[in-house]
Amino acid sequence: KPNLVIGFDLHGQEDLGEPLYKYANEFFELPNTANFFFHAGETKWQGRTDWNMMDAILLNTKRIGHGYALFKHPHLWQTVKKRDIAIEVSPISNQVMGLVWDLRNHPASFYMSEDLPVVITADDPGVWNAKGLSYDFYYAFMAMSPIDADLK
Repeated sequence: KPNLVIGFDLHGQEDLGEPLYKYANEFFELPNTANFFFHAGETKWQGRTDWNMMDAILLNTKRIGHGYALFKHPHLWQTVKKRDIAIEVSPISNQVMGLVWDLRNHPASFYMSEDLPVVITADDPGVWNAKGLSYDFYYAFMAMSPIDADLK
């Protein structure tokens, strides 16, 4: 039944795949009650993958997986903030993939300071041999949150 689709999550290595807009017609064929959760902006370079963030926003995504490059685009992150779109942050994955060496320099610190909705996630914890989210939460708390933050 078409009413069974409640969400659609698209992820993968963006620079090797097709951009989101290539699938726009298929997305619009889904029921209008479907929620989108798109993987976008997982790069430290500027270019094609940045467009996926804009396309995800235009397609009314509820969450952006990674969104690492979002901080480079003020109009996009302001729109994300206004629409209350969650940004998934995967600290260990981003470090292992070479996007950031010192997690104190991760863009999530900026997202938190701008009060953007941030979700801490483990991206493929089996690949890193991690157990759940504990390590990612620890690094997010110790490296990305303000010095006066606490567990509240």
